[in-house]
Amino acid sequence: MNKKRIVILHQEVQGDGPPDEVDVLNTAGSIRQVLEAEKYEPFTLAADPGFHFIPALKALNPSIVFNLVETFGGSTAAAAIVPDILKFLQIPCTGSSHRALFMTTDKILTKNILSEAGLPTPPLFKRQDPDHFTPGWYMFKPVEEDASIGISDDSVRDVRSYSQALQILLSFESAESIPFFGEHFVTGREFNVSLIGKGGSPRVLFPAEMIFTGNVNPYKIVDYESKWVESSPRYRESNRTFTYTESDQALLNLLRKLAEQCWQLTGLQGYARVDFRVDEKNQPWILEVNANPCISPDGGLAAAALYEGLSYQELIMEIIQEAIHDDQKRNLSL
Repeated sequence: MNKKRIVILHQEVQGDGPPDEVDVLNTAGSIRQVLEAEKYEPFTLAADPGFHFIPALKALNPSIVFNLVETFGGSTAAAAIVPDILKFLQIPCTGSSHRALFMTTDKILTKNILSEAGLPTPPLFKRQDPDHFTPGWYMFKPVEEDASIGISDDSVRDVRSYSQALQILLSFESAESIPFFGEHFVTGREFNVSLIGKGGSPRVLFPAEMIFTGNVNPYKIVDYESKWVESSPRYRESNRTFTYTESDQALLNLLRKLAEQCWQLTGLQGYARVDFRVDEKNQPWILEVNANPCISPDGGLAAAALYEGLSYQELIMEIIQEAIHDDQKRNLSL
């Protein structure tokens, strides 16, 4: 086995696709540059739904796969099979296991697990439970999509009745042809906390806050436009900060504690990000747990690592070292 050979595996992407899809190609290129600088022999490979990538992997016989697969055959949920395929091929891979990817891709399942464990997450709109509907502001978003797909100002609604909520939910599902869910919308600040595995335990990085300036983003949310459309005012007026006041210290400590609990509860590995909203009473609410989040040089995880003195090259190498760590144990069972 060539100990210096690494395959960067990503989903099939068209070069003229939407920015959230093209981003994975840019990320693969950035990782390739790191590996070349570190004297590895990198190969990029697309995980196609026809499984032609499997004989290609066997032929390359890499010592490790850097797993960037976010969708498989167009399905976000199906991407969770990739670590299982690699385990069958006896090839270590970066990031989380099948179990963790499967669990965290389904946002309803994740929220239910968090709630059962007593962790704060905004209450769901339960379409099968009209008797316990609570009027108020809700956000409607896809159950399984990441990268703020399907999120816009239209996602946030003031809902007065169960029937109105159900009608809104069904209209989103009809328009987008994917499952949606609704949760109570938390008015306030938005944070994310990145984590990196070290010997199986998480290193919790310093929290980042998203600052929304101007008047173009009334709900102050990380929607698709503010995240991906670089020419838009929403993108230009959405910025990350690591600067806080002394009064924020208790909150920041709590965010880091909650992020670590999410890591342990959902069995994350490698690297991850937890997204929060913090309400006007300074109460944090867990929005999402992201296994294998964006790891581009200009992404949130790389920014958090750099804030703590870890260069992009060092970050990539730490993730690779964690993937081949002798003590790392993967439980891929469901």
